[in-house]
Amino acid sequence: MAAVAVSALFVGPRVGEAVETASTFDISGYFELIDDDIRVSNGSCSGTGGYSDISNGAQVIVTDAEGKTVALGKIADGFNGYPGRCRFKVVVKGVPKGSNFYGIEVTHRGRVQFTAVDIAKQVELSLGS
Repeated sequence: MAAVAVSALFVGPRVGEAVETASTFDISGYFELIDDDIRVSNGSCSGTGGYSDISNGAQVIVTDAEGKTVALGKIADGFNGYPGRCRFKVVVKGVPKGSNFYGIEVTHRGRVQFTAVDIAKQVELSLGS
């Protein structure tokens, strides 16, 4: 299997979206699979072959600065906007505040680190070539 690159892009928070409570916040954003071999069916998409773990409901793990799991979420609503791309919404609710850094990992695909300020924004992650 070819080497896999995981990257992140930060996009500003959505206007009018309430994503925080007193001691927790929610993470929202998108995770995009980029590969030529994506399954598309009834307007939805998912990974195949070496990416078969990338589909609606795949687990999203959030860790704190010490690497401790602090919240779990999922990817959902996979849609195919461009050939070779499958885009999923990322939803993680109730992430505890207080860490300087957070990590996000989709299934077992490697953790991407964020500052506390950046993770509170809409997060964009990608996997593939």
